[in-house]
Amino acid sequence: MLHSCPGAAEPWAGPEGVGALPAATAPFRLQGIELRALPVPDDAFPMWLVDTSQSRADHVEGLLCAIERDRAGRYKTDALRHRYTVTHGILRKILRDLYGVPIDEQEFSENEFGKPFLTCVPQLHFSISYSAGYALIGVSKDGEIGVDIEAMRFIADSDELAELHYTARERAEIQANRPSEIELSRRFLSIWVKKEACVKASGRGLDIPLDQLECGGADQVSLVQLPDRRLYSTGTIMVGGDPIVGWARNLV
Repeated sequence: MLHSCPGAAEPWAGPEGVGALPAATAPFRLQGIELRALPVPDDAFPMWLVDTSQSRADHVEGLLCAIERDRAGRYKTDALRHRYTVTHGILRKILRDLYGVPIDEQEFSENEFGKPFLTCVPQLHFSISYSAGYALIGVSKDGEIGVDIEAMRFIADSDELAELHYTARERAEIQANRPSEIELSRRFLSIWVKKEACVKASGRGLDIPLDQLECGGADQVSLVQLPDRRLYSTGTIMVGGDPIVGWARNLV
């Protein structure tokens, strides 16, 4: 079992274990929720893409705890409240139905930098990211992880942002072969999500300067060493051109 909480169910294994979850599948509906498992490389972990704008919150909002309902209520717009409710409800459903953690045992705490973790099952790691009407959920039982998602869009100040947050090698990668404006933005965002995913996986937030993370090319899986000497594997996933998904997993 993944944990020893009283009354916990056996974790979902499937025919090939949890690692088989994100096999390339068509989108599927989960009680009014637009959710699909993403195809991921072997050294990544299960990830799910949620189209929150096409999902119904009333099917999962009952799974949220009082703290989550309070946080949802603090958002200033209905769209943001809806997105938060849908995503956190789906996370709880995934943790219960696929990893065997009952809803009433899903208590969350935060580390000193604000990264949440399951109090009862600290060895089961998860990460959430939002962009526009999308949400991304990643779960792993094999080390700390981070995910990031960005809706594909034109980044008018990509050169200035890259100068501030990217290494010289990364800036050269973005500018190689005189890309079009939209391709320049795609390359910029593809590296950005890798950096953000690494920062989230580390659990240290903005304590890590992004220009100190050498994440390699936009379209390749890279090994990244953080200032604390910890090593991460990171990469991107294109989801039909929009949005762009970044992931990172701690190796050491």
